[in-house]
Amino acid sequence: TEIASVLPLSEGSPGRAIELLDGNAGDYLLAIDQIFRALPQLDQQSVLGIADLVGDRPSKGPFELIWDLIDERLSTAAKSAMTAKKDGAWMHALPANKWLSLQETMAPRKAKTLGLNLSPRHVMLSFFADLHQMLEQAK
Repeated sequence: TEIASVLPLSEGSPGRAIELLDGNAGDYLLAIDQIFRALPQLDQQSVLGIADLVGDRPSKGPFELIWDLIDERLSTAAKSAMTAKKDGAWMHALPANKWLSLQETMAPRKAKTLGLNLSPRHVMLSFFADLHQMLEQAK
């Protein structure tokens, strides 16, 4: 459900959970899930759609929320890949260490994007290019 999906992002804050539910979090979550469920194939049209959502101007709006949703998906994938659980086939598209490696880049990329006024669109496309490269190497 939508509530369960935003709880990890709310970091224990009921106010943040309500904010996520009142905003476009549900739409963003569906778009992110569509990309991840298609793995190990990377749906380029969906990636471009996400890049369009975050736009070229850094702000705390869609970029931060979408970035946090992606980060949460990477964390879930790493945990699943470390266990024998078969929660979702996409989670096993990469070994746990690759998911963790990719997740470790999330906070610095986000900070640089917001701190250096970088284009969120380009940072998002760069992230998905890195994911694509890892998926290709894992074949």
